[in-house]
Amino acid sequence: MLHEDEFDSPDQRFILDEMRRYFSHDSTGVSGFDRMNAKWKDVVAAVQTGAELSRTSSDVENSVGSWHQEQRDLCLLMSRRLGQKIQVRLSKSHRDDPNRRFKDDCDELVKTRHLKSVLDIPGAAAPIEIEAKTT
Repeated sequence: MLHEDEFDSPDQRFILDEMRRYFSHDSTGVSGFDRMNAKWKDVVAAVQTGAELSRTSSDVENSVGSWHQEQRDLCLLMSRRLGQKIQVRLSKSHRDDPNRRFKDDCDELVKTRHLKSVLDIPGAAAPIEIEAKTT
């Protein structure tokens, strides 16, 4: 996060504040992630009924992609609110290879029928664990 002491001049701070104000206004059309993909409901229904899922199906892949977008958006929102960088906890292999992370999450959804995420928050007593599953 950007703090007052990170700027050499008040002008830099002013410009950044104005940019943030501009992009957060509704009229710009800039918005955060606000909904899962259209096939999310179909994937949830398939999980609930025990239907077969394929790791390479476009429904599964699009849903995992939406899940990753939701994670990023949540981290950005929380970072802005808390004034510190919030991150999804990733293994080294997933940090180094986003495609592997994507494939592994598709496999996880097909095999275990749910998706998980862990958020690291500096200074928190424990990481936040998030799980999307049907009951």
